[in-house]
Amino acid sequence: NNPGEAETVTKYTDPTFLSERGFNGMVPEWYIQCGITYDSFDSTAIPKGSAERTWILNRQNLIKTRLQEAENAGMPVYAFMDMLVLPKLLRDKYMSQLASSGTVPDITKAKTQEIIRAQLNEIFNTFPQLDGLIIRFGETYTFDTPYHAGGNPILTQDAAGIQGHINLINILRDEVCVKRNKKIFYRTWDFGFIHTNLTNYLA
Repeated sequence: NNPGEAETVTKYTDPTFLSERGFNGMVPEWYIQCGITYDSFDSTAIPKGSAERTWILNRQNLIKTRLQEAENAGMPVYAFMDMLVLPKLLRDKYMSQLASSGTVPDITKAKTQEIIRAQLNEIFNTFPQLDGLIIRFGETYTFDTPYHAGGNPILTQDAAGIQGHINLINILRDEVCVKRNKKIFYRTWDFGFIHTNLTNYLA
């Protein structure tokens, strides 16, 4: 699907169609990180009855329906997830603890790491049928998510940037692979810093 446009009509989003043709996984664009309330982290951040919470719960119900369709078809689901997208209400409440400057959370901040862990924990508790995540690092799509905002939490392309990726990958590994025996695919779009730079990639 193109951000900001109507969903593409195609059989390749149908888990039964994919299963019948031998695919072993699907990567849906459901904005999975936007389908959680963060109640386990801060039950007051997204107030009950608010427009934000209503939108989130509608997204959550849509994802649950589509996950059930995939499970019925025997199709593993690796939802794509942008790093890092948060509800604006949550981000703004903790901005002073998340960002070094501006409005983008910084991976070096302890509160940013805490919220990422809480996000992952709540995603898998809310959507236990998920088989894993495709982490789309380097792009953040919020065209269709009116109550969420995001940006790249690794702010530099130097030694500190390499350490930022190490920190993020280790959080993902701990929370998803080790704790839950699920899969992480770390997909980068970084304009030459990681996947086209052997030294950085190996580091």
